[in-house]
Formats: sequence, C-alpha cells, structure tokens
Amino acid sequence: MLYCVFSVQLDFSDEECWFCDSENEDCEDFVAYQDKLEKSCEGMWEAEDDEDLIEQITEKTNYCVLRIEYQNQLPN
Repeated sequence: MLYCVFSVQLDFSDEECWFCDSENEDCEDFVAYQDKLEKSCEGMWEAEDDEDLIEQITEKTNYCVLRIEYQNQLPN
C-alpha cells in the first residue's frame, strides 16, 4: 500500500547535541538537523500497513515517531 506522508515529528528528547555542549533545544545546528531529518520523511512510502510505515520511518531515522500525518493512496 502507498502512503503519502505530510509531516513527521520525531522523539529527540533523549538525544544530546553532538554539535555543541549546550542543551539540544538551545543549539541551532541540532534544531536544523532535526528539521532536516523530519522533512526527509515526507513523501511517498510503500508499506504493508500503518504500523509498518511507522517502523520504516523509525528504522530510517533511528528515532521514535511521536506524531505523523499521512494519507493512504488508494488505487483508482
């Protein structure tokens, strides 16, 4: 089944910033990295079901999915 992913929010809460010594939410480089990684998940995905879609995104990013907006692309 095809899914169109519009947005993804990943769980970075346990991640420490490797760009600098500050807290990750204070580091502009880390925030930019988070945004880029989440945006890389947008687009078309092929998965067996909703759970498989989330597993694939988790596997790709190495972060848990907190929130996802998507739509099934049903054949005409």
